[in-house]
Amino acid sequence: MGGVKDLAKEALYQALRNPIGEALLYEGARRVPRSIQEPFFRRLAPQPKNYTRGSLRSVERRGFRLELDPADYFQWHHYFGFHDEVLETLKRLAQGSMRILDIGANIGLYALSMAQASPNAQVAAIEPNPSTFAR
Repeated sequence: MGGVKDLAKEALYQALRNPIGEALLYEGARRVPRSIQEPFFRRLAPQPKNYTRGSLRSVERRGFRLELDPADYFQWHHYFGFHDEVLETLKRLAQGSMRILDIGANIGLYALSMAQASPNAQVAAIEPNPSTFAR
């Protein structure tokens, strides 16, 4: 029985793993309360393991034009627009700051968001991984 369930899940992921299906999931996830978003849309969205590394998607998220790789969990999370409590907390803490330091900045989404929350701040984003830094 598990085999049929796994095949059905894979077929659904295949159907949703295209620009139209992904856009529908993103729009759906961002329009519903978190209580529905978390259990439903997180399971419905094709998981990072269902993507090939380097399959970049050019999207606008949180007011920024980004190229996200849904095979990377952090980027998948933001690609589908799931709530990020850490990001919300950092933005709140950054308001009114004069200096912001993001160590382990990944692709810079947190640094950009904190800079947006405190436009007069000097922001330094440090990412030690050369391939991630290049992104």
